[in-house]
Amino acid sequence: MERTVGCSATTREKIARICERHRLIASKGLVTLMLIIVLVTSHSWRRDSFVHLAFETIGFFLIVICVFGRVWASMYIAGKKDEVLTTGGPYSMVRNPLYFFSFLGAVGFGLSSENLLALGLIIVMFVVGYVPVILSEERRLLDLFGEEYQDYMNRKPRLFPKLSKLGEPVSIGIHTGPFLRVLFRSMWFMWFFMLLHIVEKLRDIGWIPVVLAIP
Repeated sequence: MERTVGCSATTREKIARICERHRLIASKGLVTLMLIIVLVTSHSWRRDSFVHLAFETIGFFLIVICVFGRVWASMYIAGKKDEVLTTGGPYSMVRNPLYFFSFLGAVGFGLSSENLLALGLIIVMFVVGYVPVILSEERRLLDLFGEEYQDYMNRKPRLFPKLSKLGEPVSIGIHTGPFLRVLFRSMWFMWFFMLLHIVEKLRDIGWIPVVLAIP
Protein backbone atom coordinates (compact mmCIF):
# COMPACT_ATOMS: atom_id res chain seq x y z
CA MET A 1 0.00 0.00 0.00
CA GLU A 2 1.41 3.41 -0.97
CA ARG A 3 1.10 6.51 1.20
CA THR A 4 1.55 10.22 0.76
CA VAL A 5 4.93 11.11 2.14
CA GLY A 6 5.43 13.48 5.04
CA CYS A 7 8.45 15.25 3.57
CA SER A 8 9.56 16.31 0.11
CA ALA A 9 11.09 13.85 -2.34
CA THR A 10 14.27 15.94 -2.39
CA THR A 11 14.63 15.72 1.39
CA ARG A 12 14.04 11.97 1.34
CA GLU A 13 16.66 11.54 -1.38
CA LYS A 14 19.21 13.55 0.62
CA ILE A 15 18.59 11.49 3.75
CA ALA A 16 18.81 8.27 1.75
CA ARG A 17 22.13 9.35 0.22
CA ILE A 18 23.55 10.20 3.66
CA CYS A 19 22.48 6.80 5.02
CA GLU A 20 23.97 5.02 2.03
CA ARG A 21 27.24 6.96 2.31
CA HIS A 22 27.60 6.16 6.02
CA ARG A 23 26.78 2.53 5.36
CA LEU A 24 29.42 2.29 2.63
CA ILE A 25 32.02 4.01 4.83
CA ALA A 26 31.29 1.56 7.65
CA SER A 27 31.49 -1.41 5.26
CA LYS A 28 34.79 -0.30 3.73
CA GLY A 29 36.20 0.43 7.17
CA LEU A 30 35.31 -3.05 8.38
CA VAL A 31 36.85 -4.73 5.34
CA THR A 32 40.05 -2.65 5.44
CA LEU A 33 40.53 -3.24 9.16
CA MET A 34 39.95 -6.95 8.78
CA LEU A 35 42.42 -7.31 5.92
CA ILE A 36 45.15 -5.46 7.82
CA ILE A 37 44.67 -7.56 10.95
CA VAL A 38 44.52 -10.84 9.02
CA LEU A 39 47.66 -10.02 7.04
CA VAL A 40 49.88 -9.11 10.00
CA THR A 41 48.61 -11.43 12.75
CA SER A 42 47.93 -15.12 13.26
CA HIS A 43 46.28 -17.32 15.89
CA SER A 44 48.19 -19.35 18.46
CA TRP A 45 46.47 -22.74 18.03
CA ARG A 46 47.39 -25.45 15.56
CA ARG A 47 45.56 -25.90 12.27
CA ASP A 48 44.69 -29.51 13.10
CA SER A 49 43.11 -28.58 16.45
CA PHE A 50 39.42 -28.68 17.34
CA VAL A 51 39.45 -24.90 17.84
CA HIS A 52 40.55 -24.40 14.23
CA LEU A 53 37.80 -26.69 12.94
CA ALA A 54 35.12 -25.08 15.14
CA PHE A 55 35.98 -21.50 14.18
CA GLU A 56 36.15 -22.28 10.48
CA THR A 57 32.97 -24.39 10.41
CA ILE A 58 30.83 -21.98 12.43
CA GLY A 59 32.21 -19.02 10.48
CA PHE A 60 31.40 -20.60 7.13
CA PHE A 61 27.92 -21.58 8.35
CA LEU A 62 27.18 -17.98 9.40
CA ILE A 63 28.46 -16.63 6.07
CA VAL A 64 26.19 -19.01 4.15
CA ILE A 65 23.20 -17.92 6.26
CA CYS A 66 24.20 -14.30 5.62
CA VAL A 67 24.29 -14.69 1.84
CA PHE A 68 21.02 -16.60 1.60
CA GLY A 69 19.35 -14.29 4.13
CA ARG A 70 20.36 -11.14 2.30
CA VAL A 71 19.15 -12.58 -1.00
CA TRP A 72 15.87 -13.60 0.66
CA ALA A 73 15.34 -10.12 2.13
CA SER A 74 16.31 -8.44 -1.15
CA MET A 75 13.59 -10.33 -2.98
CA TYR A 76 11.08 -8.37 -0.90
CA ILE A 77 12.69 -4.94 -0.57
CA ALA A 78 15.02 -4.30 -3.53
CA GLY A 79 13.83 -1.36 -5.61
CA LYS A 80 10.69 -0.63 -3.59
CA LYS A 81 11.91 0.41 -0.15
CA ASP A 82 10.30 3.85 -0.34
CA GLU A 83 7.25 2.75 -2.33
CA VAL A 84 5.57 0.25 -0.01
CA LEU A 85 6.02 -0.88 3.58
CA THR A 86 7.40 -4.40 3.30
CA THR A 87 6.20 -6.70 6.08
CA GLY A 88 6.37 -10.20 4.55
CA GLY A 89 9.06 -12.86 4.51
CA PRO A 90 12.03 -11.94 6.70
CA TYR A 91 10.39 -8.58 7.41
CA SER A 92 7.63 -10.44 9.25
CA MET A 93 10.24 -11.50 11.83
CA VAL A 94 12.41 -8.40 12.16
CA ARG A 95 12.43 -4.80 10.92
CA ASN A 96 15.99 -4.83 9.57
CA PRO A 97 16.75 -8.31 8.20
CA LEU A 98 19.45 -7.09 5.79
CA TYR A 99 21.44 -5.67 8.69
CA PHE A 100 20.84 -8.76 10.81
CA PHE A 101 22.13 -11.09 8.10
CA SER A 102 25.05 -8.74 7.39
CA PHE A 103 25.94 -8.90 11.09
CA LEU A 104 25.93 -12.71 10.91
CA GLY A 105 28.21 -12.51 7.88
CA ALA A 106 30.59 -10.12 9.62
CA VAL A 107 30.78 -12.37 12.69
CA GLY A 108 31.25 -15.38 10.42
CA PHE A 109 34.09 -13.61 8.67
CA GLY A 110 35.69 -12.80 12.02
CA LEU A 111 35.38 -16.40 13.18
CA SER A 112 36.77 -17.72 9.89
CA SER A 113 39.82 -15.51 10.35
CA GLU A 114 40.44 -17.39 13.63
CA ASN A 115 41.49 -14.09 15.13
CA LEU A 116 39.76 -13.02 18.34
CA LEU A 117 41.05 -9.46 18.01
CA ALA A 118 39.52 -9.19 14.55
CA LEU A 119 36.25 -10.72 15.76
CA GLY A 120 35.97 -8.27 18.64
CA LEU A 121 36.77 -5.27 16.47
CA ILE A 122 34.22 -6.37 13.87
CA ILE A 123 31.46 -6.44 16.47
CA VAL A 124 32.47 -3.02 17.83
CA MET A 125 32.75 -1.53 14.33
CA PHE A 126 29.35 -2.92 13.37
CA VAL A 127 27.70 -1.36 16.42
CA VAL A 128 29.45 1.98 15.92
CA GLY A 129 29.07 2.09 12.15
CA TYR A 130 25.67 0.53 11.51
CA VAL A 131 23.44 1.18 14.52
CA PRO A 132 23.27 4.95 13.78
CA VAL A 133 22.40 4.13 10.16
CA ILE A 134 19.64 1.75 11.26
CA LEU A 135 18.17 4.38 13.58
CA SER A 136 18.36 7.03 10.85
CA GLU A 137 16.64 4.78 8.32
CA GLU A 138 13.89 3.93 10.78
CA ARG A 139 13.23 7.63 11.40
CA ARG A 140 13.00 8.16 7.65
CA LEU A 141 10.57 5.25 7.23
CA LEU A 142 8.50 6.53 10.13
CA ASP A 143 8.23 9.90 8.40
CA LEU A 144 7.44 8.16 5.12
CA PHE A 145 4.78 5.70 6.29
CA GLY A 146 3.58 7.31 9.52
CA GLU A 147 1.27 5.31 11.78
CA GLU A 148 1.57 2.23 9.58
CA TYR A 149 5.28 2.01 10.29
CA GLN A 150 4.80 2.93 13.96
CA ASP A 151 2.46 -0.04 14.33
CA TYR A 152 5.02 -2.22 12.54
CA MET A 153 7.74 -1.01 14.95
CA ASN A 154 5.55 -1.89 17.92
CA ARG A 155 5.05 -5.45 16.66
CA LYS A 156 8.47 -6.40 15.28
CA PRO A 157 11.95 -6.36 16.87
CA ARG A 158 14.60 -4.06 15.42
CA LEU A 159 17.52 -6.40 14.75
CA PHE A 160 17.14 -9.93 16.14
CA PRO A 161 14.26 -11.87 14.53
CA LYS A 162 11.44 -13.79 16.18
CA LEU A 163 11.10 -16.97 14.13
CA SER A 164 7.59 -17.57 15.45
CA LYS A 165 6.36 -14.49 13.57
CA LEU A 166 7.48 -15.69 10.13
CA GLY A 167 4.87 -15.19 7.43
CA GLU A 168 5.40 -15.80 3.71
CA PRO A 169 3.06 -14.49 0.97
CA VAL A 170 2.02 -16.74 -1.90
CA SER A 171 3.92 -14.60 -4.42
CA ILE A 172 5.92 -11.38 -4.63
CA GLY A 173 7.10 -9.02 -7.37
CA ILE A 174 10.86 -8.64 -7.78
CA HIS A 175 12.67 -5.60 -9.21
CA THR A 176 15.43 -7.48 -11.00
CA GLY A 177 17.99 -4.66 -11.32
CA PRO A 178 18.22 -3.73 -7.61
CA PHE A 179 17.87 -7.39 -6.64
CA LEU A 180 20.83 -8.45 -8.77
CA ARG A 181 22.96 -5.63 -7.32
CA VAL A 182 22.27 -6.84 -3.79
CA LEU A 183 22.93 -10.42 -4.87
CA PHE A 184 26.34 -9.40 -6.23
CA ARG A 185 27.20 -7.47 -3.07
CA SER A 186 26.15 -10.39 -0.88
CA MET A 187 28.57 -12.69 -2.68
CA TRP A 188 31.45 -10.59 -1.35
CA PHE A 189 31.07 -12.45 1.94
CA MET A 190 31.87 -15.72 0.19
CA TRP A 191 34.75 -14.19 -1.77
CA PHE A 192 36.32 -12.81 1.40
CA PHE A 193 35.99 -16.24 2.99
CA MET A 194 37.96 -17.68 0.08
CA LEU A 195 40.49 -14.82 0.42
CA LEU A 196 41.07 -15.83 4.04
CA HIS A 197 41.99 -19.32 2.89
CA ILE A 198 44.37 -17.96 0.28
CA VAL A 199 46.10 -15.83 2.93
CA GLU A 200 46.29 -18.87 5.21
CA LYS A 201 47.92 -20.98 2.49
CA LEU A 202 50.42 -18.25 1.63
CA ARG A 203 51.30 -17.94 5.31
CA ASP A 204 51.83 -21.71 5.55
CA ILE A 205 54.41 -21.64 2.76
CA GLY A 206 56.14 -18.57 4.20
CA TRP A 207 55.12 -16.00 1.60
CA ILE A 208 53.28 -13.90 4.19
CA PRO A 209 55.20 -13.38 7.47
CA VAL A 210 53.47 -13.41 10.85
CA VAL A 211 54.16 -10.13 12.63
CA LEU A 212 52.21 -10.99 15.77
CA ALA A 213 50.61 -14.19 17.08
CA ILE A 214 47.58 -13.49 19.24
CA PRO A 215 44.99 -15.76 20.88
